[in-house]
Amino acid sequence: MYQLPRLKNIQGLIHGFSDKTEGNMSFRWAPGAGGRESVAANRLKFFEKLGIEARDCAAMEIAHGSGVAVVGRR
Repeated sequence: MYQLPRLKNIQGLIHGFSDKTEGNMSFRWAPGAGGRESVAANRLKFFEKLGIEARDCAAMEIAHGSGVAVVGRR
């Protein structure tokens, strides 16, 4: 897992970027039968490492560009 020092200093923000060791995190690229269940399990383990619940998360795909997304609570 990667965490950015500048983001770690923002009070109330918990963040992390997965790497290969956390397994597949993409439902888009879930492999065959059982793929979605495997991705869901990988995400739950990742959230546990961060000490957060899935319901409190915003997940996104990396897009190389200059767009910015503002995320809030529903």
